[in-house]
Amino acid sequence: MLTNTDLQGTRIGQFFVDFHQLSEKKGVTFHISDSINQSVAAMISSSDWSSDYPELPDDKVESKDLARWLYFGKQYFCKEDQRKVLAILTDRMRDPVNKQIVMSVLAGIRNHPQEDAHPALELIEKLLRLRGIKQLTLDPDTLKELINKFVGFLDFKQFKSYHKNPFDSQTGSEASEELDRMPEFRKALMLALNLPEDANTQDISNSIEN
Repeated sequence: MLTNTDLQGTRIGQFFVDFHQLSEKKGVTFHISDSINQSVAAMISSSDWSSDYPELPDDKVESKDLARWLYFGKQYFCKEDQRKVLAILTDRMRDPVNKQIVMSVLAGIRNHPQEDAHPALELIEKLLRLRGIKQLTLDPDTLKELINKFVGFLDFKQFKSYHKNPFDSQTGSEASEELDRMPEFRKALMLALNLPEDANTQDISNSIEN
């Protein structure tokens, strides 16, 4: 006999994983209407994740962006990439600046979450590494080389959101146009480089030089 249990409106963390596994293996059906926890539970199960359960945002807009990313991540990401996502959620996003970086990138892919889900993961990883490099105590030349390398890896043009985002620029370099076309990515990059949100291309160059 099948058992149906409605968990609408609940936020009970780790138990979502247990309910998901019961639904798959024991013939017990749980209706988990909270899509973000449902996606996390599925990702934890399919990736054999055994560490902490993610601390998820309470903000409705952030929760919606994150839920959308996780929904496509559980469907299309390999086990390794799912584990990367869970590591970001359970560890890296505990730092409030890292959280802003992640949520800014996800806001940038809001209109094309399916196509840009995996590039978003790659961009998030690069920006978090870039922020870590910026905080290192290294000799100036080595630090400059590392930052230059990671900034050079930030290919916004791989995103469908980049090409579908309306933008009209009469002046400016190609680099500044890329940033201006994707304001959410601009914000994430400025956070990674510890620069004000309205920093320009020269400010970024100066940050790398210094």
